[in-house]
Amino acid sequence: MRNRTADQRWEAAVLAVLVLIPIAFNAIMLLPEVRLRIPSFNDDAFHFMFVQRASAALTDGANPFDFWVPNVGLGFPQFLYYQHLPHLAVVALHRLLLTQVDLLTLFNLVRYLLMVGFPLTVYWSMRTMEFSAPAAATAAACASLLAAAPNSNGFEYESYISNGSGMYTQLWAMHLLFIVVACLYRLLAKGEGYLAAIIACSALVLSHLLYAYLATPTAVALLLASLRAKPPASAATEARHSRGSLWPVSGYFASAAQGSVRFAIVAAFAAAITCYLWLPLSLMRPYFDLIFYHDVKPRFAHPSFLVGVAALPPELLLLDYARIPTLTLMAVAGVWHAVYRRTAPARLTIAVLGLWLGLYVLLSAWPDVARFLPMHDVLVVHRLTGAVDLGAMLAIGLAGDWLWQRFAPLARPWRAIAPALIIVALIIPALRERFQRYQQNTAVMENNAKALDADPGFLELISTLRTTTPARAFFTVKSLRLILPFYDIVTISPGQVMSLNSTMAFNYLNPADYDLFNARYVVAPSGRPIPRFLTAIRDFGRFSLYSAETGGYARFAALRSESIESQRLVGAQLDLEERNAAWMRSGDPAAGQFIRWNYPPGRKYLSDTAASGGPDSGTVTEEHVSADRFDFSVDCRETANLVIKVTYHPNWHVTIDGAEQPTFMVSPSYIGVEVPAGHRKIHAEYRSNALKKLLLVLGAFAVGAAIALRRRLPRLETRLLRRLPY
Repeated sequence: MRNRTADQRWEAAVLAVLVLIPIAFNAIMLLPEVRLRIPSFNDDAFHFMFVQRASAALTDGANPFDFWVPNVGLGFPQFLYYQHLPHLAVVALHRLLLTQVDLLTLFNLVRYLLMVGFPLTVYWSMRTMEFSAPAAATAAACASLLAAAPNSNGFEYESYISNGSGMYTQLWAMHLLFIVVACLYRLLAKGEGYLAAIIACSALVLSHLLYAYLATPTAVALLLASLRAKPPASAATEARHSRGSLWPVSGYFASAAQGSVRFAIVAAFAAAITCYLWLPLSLMRPYFDLIFYHDVKPRFAHPSFLVGVAALPPELLLLDYARIPTLTLMAVAGVWHAVYRRTAPARLTIAVLGLWLGLYVLLSAWPDVARFLPMHDVLVVHRLTGAVDLGAMLAIGLAGDWLWQRFAPLARPWRAIAPALIIVALIIPALRERFQRYQQNTAVMENNAKALDADPGFLELISTLRTTTPARAFFTVKSLRLILPFYDIVTISPGQVMSLNSTMAFNYLNPADYDLFNARYVVAPSGRPIPRFLTAIRDFGRFSLYSAETGGYARFAALRSESIESQRLVGAQLDLEERNAAWMRSGDPAAGQFIRWNYPPGRKYLSDTAASGGPDSGTVTEEHVSADRFDFSVDCRETANLVIKVTYHPNWHVTIDGAEQPTFMVSPSYIGVEVPAGHRKIHAEYRSNALKKLLLVLGAFAVGAAIALRRRLPRLETRLLRRLPY
């Protein structure tokens, strides 16, 4: 017994070192992600801006789950349609620390800890899925060392570092996908952990909708892998046998029924908890830009599992881009090991990896197949690489388990040290390549930090833009547009492709476009020729600030009503985009001639006829602007049409002299309202609707119910099984 205990201690110590190697490596190499306070030149700029806006909404007493973001797509209610738990977690941490630590530090710290701690999530998840300790440790040692072709958007850290893609919400989803699979596996295998599975699934939905979508087929693969011939012991099956059912209860059928019921209970609670996100999103899909997702083509690196690794050029490797493909070889070895084993982890690996790799290859060869997938109009299918990486990690773990078994006959301590040394040798090429990549990442960050220190005028320019009269700004340098959201600057750059106005093109040389988009400020390199109609404000070293004549965020206009014929939502948006683009190319915007749209198709308005007023029917005499509200004083000589230059959404409410007025969409996708003659006070405000608030309360109640009923859910499972018709 003593020898066995000593062996276990040696193995535990060696495995701990194996897992700690990548953790320590990442902790050191990624420390600049926290140490260097520099703007993000990737998606993190938008994510940090969402954190800032959510914090401001909470401070202002607005709904932090649904507020207006003026920075993207000429304005959009981002959290109404987009996952937001990762952003609100930073805001909550900020409040828990009594706002003593600034938001940027917390945001970078959360990113850093998630990247450093990923091996621990992999280890815990795989142990929960009944993989051996060596298998879990091997997968954990390799999990953070993946390297794929550019823009693969999988679990490789190129998706998250500062000199990478900055996919902050996917960083959360990477952890949560492993945790969800582990919790569902435990629930299937033991009937335990209902509450953990419910919370994990809900967190995944609120952190990354696409990965929640990917988790559903993964759960089906998990269920299929768990089927067994021997009927599961349950009160329901025993009751049916005691009644002498004419239809014998098949073991596979009973196993599938039991697993399906367990998943259904989890799904019901998770759907109730997250209903405040997915239900309003579904009901308000017409105001979410589907065109980009409809037209996007899948981008795949070629998988290296299916052909001879030696024959593949480096750029075609999925796990080992531009380096010795040791992780790929381990994944292949793990697959072969799984084929010859009948354990539950082996079946799980084959099911998960087989599903996603098969779909990955299918879509690589025939991209149009994606059109047959559910929700294909919002599915960016190249993100399937993350699901393939999940299966690959399981396979790599099995390779480690096989290697450990080969050295089991050796005496202590070599039965643990020898396979661990081989695994370390196999990951050395990955560590070396990652070391070089992270050095490059650090060098870029340090150069950016030095450039900012050497150019105080740039930060002064940013400060000036944040304190000037509210209007949109335009940077002529394309690369600098990427960081403006980081500084919470309102621009006319399209930003994220969600707003119906995201695709509107701004013509830097056309003075009419400045008024159309209320682009009052222009930033250009000092000394560069600029259009003559721009007026210089001030030089800030390398850059100069200019202004253009604009009429503010509202103007009076002449309207003509036009209809959209297509009843299909994507078709209607395509029609809307094409006709708005033609309108912008015409002289109508400069002449104050706008289109009143009957969008979405089938919507009933109080009146589909535009008022007869024109651009000279009224004057805006006063304007006050904040993030989610406008106040105007106007003088109208007759009933007139006021256009508010912000993206149309039904959650905007407009009152005239305290009485609410119906709104409608005008080109390109702005808010329109009819204003009676006379001097009027107009207030426009974005409000989270009552349904959203009601569903938030329902979600909170569902969380409480899941906690209170966690010990009764197995009995609910039994009752449901007894009702099944078999």
